[in-house]
Amino acid sequence: MGANPMIPLSFAQRRLWFLHQFEGASAAYNIPLIIRLSGALDVPALRSAVGDVLERHESLRTVVVQDERGESFQRVRPLSELPPPLPVSDVPPDRVDAVAAELARHEFDLAAETPLRATLLRSSATEHVLALVLHHIAGDGWSTRPLIRDLSEAYAARCAGRPPSWEPLPVQYADYTLWQRELLGDENDPESVTAKQLERWRAELADLPQPITLPTDRPRPASAGGDGGTVWFSIDGELLEAVEELARKEGVTRSMVMQTALVVLLHRLGAGDDIAVGAPTAGRIDEALSELVGFFVNSWVLRVRVGERDTFGDLLQQVRRRALAAYADQDAPFELLVELLNPERSTAYHPLFQVMFAWHDIELPVLDFPGVRGSIEMAQTGTAKFDLDFSLTEVAQLPETGQRGVRGKIEYATDLFDRSTVEAIGARFTAVLRAIVADAGAPVRRVSVLLPGEQDRLAGWGRVAATPSGAPVTVDRVFAERVKAAPDAVAVEAGAVTVSYAELDAASNRWARFLAGCGIGPESVVGVAVPRSPELVALLLGVLKAGGAYLPIDAGYPAERIGFMLRDAGARLAVATDESAPALAGFDVPVVSIDDPVTGAELAACTDGVLTGADRAGRPDPANVAYVIYTSGSTGTPKGVAVPQAAIADLAAEPVYASGRHRRVLVHSPLVFDASTYELWVPLLGGGTAVLAPPGQPDPVVIGELLVSRRVSALFLTTRLFELLVRERPEVFDGVAEVWAGGEEIPGETLTRALNTVRATVTNGYGPTETTTFAVTRPFAPGSAVAPGPVPIGVPLAGISAVVLDDGLRPVPQGVTGELYLSGAGVARGYLRRPALTAGRFVANPFGVPGSRLYRTGDLVRWNASGELVYLGRADNQVKLRGFRIELGEVEAALAAHPSVAQVAVVVRSRSGEPDRRLVAYVVPAAGNPPAGPDELRRFVGGRLPEYMVPSAVVELDRLPLTVNGKLDRRALPEPEFAPERYRAPRTEQEELLAGVFAEVLGLERVGIDDNFFELGGDSIASMQVVSRVKALGVAVTPRQLFEHRSIASLFEALPADAGSGERAAAAEPDVREPIPLLPAARSLLESGPHPRFAQWMTFELPARTGEKVFHDTVSALVDRHELLRSRLVVKGSQEKWGLLPVGADDLPLDRLVHRVTGAGQWDAELSAALERLDPENGVMVQFVWFTSVDGEPDRLLVIAHHLLIDGASWQILAEDLGTVSAQVARGVLPSAVPSGTSMRRWATALEAEAHSASRTAELADWVGILSGRDPLFGAHRPDPEKDLCGGESMLTVEVPVAVTKAVSKALPKALGGGLTDGLLAALVLAVARYRRARGDHYESFLVQLTGHGREEELVPGADLSQAVGWFAKVYPARVDIGGIDLDDALAGGPAAGEVVRAVGRRLRAVPGGGIGYGLLRYFNEETAAELKKFDGPQFGFNYMGRFAAGGQSEQDSGGAWRAVPGSLGAQRDPEMPVPLAVDVNALIVQSGAGPVLKGLFTFHENIVEQSVVEELMRMWVEELTMLARFATKVPAVS
Repeated sequence: MGANPMIPLSFAQRRLWFLHQFEGASAAYNIPLIIRLSGALDVPALRSAVGDVLERHESLRTVVVQDERGESFQRVRPLSELPPPLPVSDVPPDRVDAVAAELARHEFDLAAETPLRATLLRSSATEHVLALVLHHIAGDGWSTRPLIRDLSEAYAARCAGRPPSWEPLPVQYADYTLWQRELLGDENDPESVTAKQLERWRAELADLPQPITLPTDRPRPASAGGDGGTVWFSIDGELLEAVEELARKEGVTRSMVMQTALVVLLHRLGAGDDIAVGAPTAGRIDEALSELVGFFVNSWVLRVRVGERDTFGDLLQQVRRRALAAYADQDAPFELLVELLNPERSTAYHPLFQVMFAWHDIELPVLDFPGVRGSIEMAQTGTAKFDLDFSLTEVAQLPETGQRGVRGKIEYATDLFDRSTVEAIGARFTAVLRAIVADAGAPVRRVSVLLPGEQDRLAGWGRVAATPSGAPVTVDRVFAERVKAAPDAVAVEAGAVTVSYAELDAASNRWARFLAGCGIGPESVVGVAVPRSPELVALLLGVLKAGGAYLPIDAGYPAERIGFMLRDAGARLAVATDESAPALAGFDVPVVSIDDPVTGAELAACTDGVLTGADRAGRPDPANVAYVIYTSGSTGTPKGVAVPQAAIADLAAEPVYASGRHRRVLVHSPLVFDASTYELWVPLLGGGTAVLAPPGQPDPVVIGELLVSRRVSALFLTTRLFELLVRERPEVFDGVAEVWAGGEEIPGETLTRALNTVRATVTNGYGPTETTTFAVTRPFAPGSAVAPGPVPIGVPLAGISAVVLDDGLRPVPQGVTGELYLSGAGVARGYLRRPALTAGRFVANPFGVPGSRLYRTGDLVRWNASGELVYLGRADNQVKLRGFRIELGEVEAALAAHPSVAQVAVVVRSRSGEPDRRLVAYVVPAAGNPPAGPDELRRFVGGRLPEYMVPSAVVELDRLPLTVNGKLDRRALPEPEFAPERYRAPRTEQEELLAGVFAEVLGLERVGIDDNFFELGGDSIASMQVVSRVKALGVAVTPRQLFEHRSIASLFEALPADAGSGERAAAAEPDVREPIPLLPAARSLLESGPHPRFAQWMTFELPARTGEKVFHDTVSALVDRHELLRSRLVVKGSQEKWGLLPVGADDLPLDRLVHRVTGAGQWDAELSAALERLDPENGVMVQFVWFTSVDGEPDRLLVIAHHLLIDGASWQILAEDLGTVSAQVARGVLPSAVPSGTSMRRWATALEAEAHSASRTAELADWVGILSGRDPLFGAHRPDPEKDLCGGESMLTVEVPVAVTKAVSKALPKALGGGLTDGLLAALVLAVARYRRARGDHYESFLVQLTGHGREEELVPGADLSQAVGWFAKVYPARVDIGGIDLDDALAGGPAAGEVVRAVGRRLRAVPGGGIGYGLLRYFNEETAAELKKFDGPQFGFNYMGRFAAGGQSEQDSGGAWRAVPGSLGAQRDPEMPVPLAVDVNALIVQSGAGPVLKGLFTFHENIVEQSVVEELMRMWVEELTMLARFATKVPAVS
């Protein structure tokens, strides 16, 4: 078929085109073939052969075009339009692999570049590497076969001096596209293939849970990053033969066996019982397509449901049935399936499946070049399309054995996984495969995925150890030892009252005798409703000495609950006060009041000596119940946890309390809360002091006062109370050695804030009531870093062992979610008088000594790589909404990261009378920070979590309601007010416009502003149509914005004000007869004069023998298009009135701007001459020097522009325009004369008005504060504008190695959650600090002048500067303070290095208004300018200029296009300009053949700073960058 400009994209191409527009150019869909060639290669023949292949396969010459309605089509470009097909680069042998890898990661522009790049790397006369990079939009894995075969045939023919004589292809890809649409028919036609197959797929995939649960190392980010890694593994020949035998026996394919093994593995790794895996099909269902290069491969979804008793054979047959059904319905393209099924969308993961499996029967194709040995390998692009992508290929020889086998590759998302985790997954896959071929009849749930030695490692982490106190002992025995050791030491302190150990022993003995007289003995239960007091402590100890158990009772409980507890526990007696006694009356249990004089007299009559056998009914035993605490039950009936005396003694004997830090423990928890066990018995049985808080509920103010006044050394706080004190009164912890927090998950942000503000060790304490308060702990030292994600709960205490098990009581691997089971001396006896319930939660321990038990906690955890437990939530706290699995704790953590949020709780609620459940967040605002409304918080969470995890409602509360135990009282949370679900009409002209486009594209009568675009039936293709149509109507919206903000209301909330006011913006254009005001940066540097040689330049490559008419028409069109290129500098009147006045294109003869040179010429001389010809005041602002070649080489164009009209972004715009305009001129197309967007005139006028706004003038105090601080002299003196001129400046350049560049530009920002500039500037700050410290100056504040692009479009409603040429830069001072940071540690690459980078980042982001306001106030506002002129500016300047590579990407592959030469950007200041800075540092990243290279340009004047000083500073900068690169590899990435 001939090229047809209106051929639609295939369905597969449509999805890739949408992803290209949505995510931008990416290497994720590259198919890179690296072909190593040894021998006498005929390069011209190979170049011709590549051209032959391009001519044979139209798909390789296809670009994507869009019409005015946003519809996308294929355009097959003639071969004559394409540049020479095979550039050759000479590369040293040791650099070939790196250059090839960089080529493999090329990011195609599908609208401009043809989808095949062929590059030849020559390392010697006989050694070459051919890099063929094919974009997936034009090919698939199968396509490599005809591609390599045709290339081989064409090369052989060309070597023989003739064109290839192959048969013409019967069809081209465009034919397939049309045929595919004809075959599938209309999805709205019930008789069409599409409709029938879609209906079957709809039933097959109904209610598919999303996304899959995998053992990730990091939480899933809000948007998939696309970065990937690759892990290889092998399946040996013996195992492959066993797979083949099983396949024959079961009547299935090898691929089905492998797929089923993967499903089993995922199931055993925690993916659940309903698992979806993607799989490809070739899609070449017609023989005519087999020899074609094109994108035919289709994906289908294998959904497997794992039954409780299923064997592998059962699942294998299920896979067979589903696979055969899928093959029958494989005509329906996956892309169309997604669009028509319209599942809930998320930028966080691939739709419908996140794990892909592919089986390949044959290896890569074989290259056949005569006289040349060739080998082909698939390069890695460092990207990932899925969470996990398994690709298995049968090979004749495995690299390890040389024998037949299977080579497996797993491509994984580095956002989610560490390499070691995926390596283990590969090993587990092989282990599962071995297990199932050995016994296909074994139940799937019994298949082990543990690797050799892993169970021993898990057991070691679980710490199976002996009880630390030796043989079990009673509380009274341990206490007696403490009395004997220090009878006069203070045991209890309550305000001014102190009780010694001897006094407490005597008082408790009296109580023991009293209780024994009341019939209390071993296993007797005594209800206790006595407020916190020394008498309470004596009473409790007396109960235990009598052998009984105390039952804490809150007199404020409802009578029904109190009565239940007394009856259920079989209480023999209750002890109360006169105030609480009435609450305990009437339940057939005797009540004794400690306030009753009779009770007092009876107690006084009891002796206080050591108890004997005659004093009590029986001697207490370590196994006797010590206390009973009731907890809520899942059925609504409370259950009493019975804890033995030995468990209390064991807790107090734990080594974690032996440091002496728990000598003075605050007792403030209610007795009904098991934290009181720690608070009372750890100090009393350890020889310390129990410091009692006043009676009543925990009060943060009182607690804070007690910590200070009573010199408390350790305490426990519930998570919520801990958050409150850390936020509002962190100073109260100054004297505390350890603070334990728990009861609920501790948010990482809370812990980080605590570690940065308090001096105490913070211990995350975990333990159910059933394990005697604490079982697992993780201490954090002050100042230590907290890794992103859930905070680890740590490792078991010495007397506790922990195992993480699946539902079959089998250990799960590290990283896999399972239920936590605990055993050891701290485990309770069970639930009092509830044998059935006890048997269900306290189960036989298959890992311990016979007779031992495991407590099933109901908590979901996983082991991390450090051998620590990570709490993931309750087994019943994992909710499922709209088919999505959601952990509420993850949503809470995201909200807690917002600076305006102090506390947060997330629950699931429904509207009254409706079954639809929704997430609701309750937040407490943080004091001192501006409040955030519900919409802002929802947007904030939406930036961190997938859309389905964003709460539907956010409710602000003064405080979160707490239970008496200090935990969140979820039942007391108020009902939320959900937004009404009804039609809301558009409110503005822009909303009405967008609603109309929505309705038109979706085929609906009307669309409300709250309606979800995708729920109405929108899809990726429809979204592109919307974007295209609204753009034509003046509203700028991107596909990503529409994807993230799915309703019209939320979309306009996210867009800048007046985003759709393009027409009104144009109408407000200022008077064109007046000069365009100069922006602040220009005014600053021109205060001393016009400086005509203040310029920048760039070189462009032109096609050889470019015609004079084409050249002049191109330059003329460019000058006509950008008015500043034909402007003159007006310098009449005061400097404030200076400006640029454009003239008509016809008023500026082109010969004043163009200078032609034959041959290469004297480049430097021509540049110097062109700079001399610049004459801004007479309208010569730019020079075009045309170097015409005489030897067939490309022509060169040197463009020199005065800095007043150019900046870095402008060069990119000019480069793109030159590429586009030159290609249009070459084809005889009339170029567009006027760029779209906002003019420099309107921008400058608007900024002049902005400089007088109240919000901008309010910044003055901030700028004065920045400038007024100390700035020690660097060099001989500050720049003298009369003597120190730019003509005497020098510049030194340093290059940073590729590996360091990559680390500081990617790994460091990812590790610390900041920007690239943070690290570059931090290295300079450290270098200057290091230089100054070596000379005795330890001042740790650094004042620097920063430069930014200044194109802050949000300042001017409707502004669009994307096509504007001009000097928009903003220049402003910033002060970085690194005081308080350990510089020695930072310079050594320790944790403080990260703190310096973070400090720089915080300072940069704290600059008022992003910095643009400084110039406005300094030059556009006379009143504020008078204040700012009083201060000296910074001595140092720093500017990160960005990344530079080949420019002109718009239509560069078009014949006749002009291209920017990489690295050719240059600049100079006018020699007569005053030196603005002592040292000016410009950094940029240049793309080299080896990879990105960071360059530092240090400009200085030797009158001010000696060259040796700058060289030393430059060396230090590189050393600090290298240190930060190493540091980046040691810290986990911020999610």
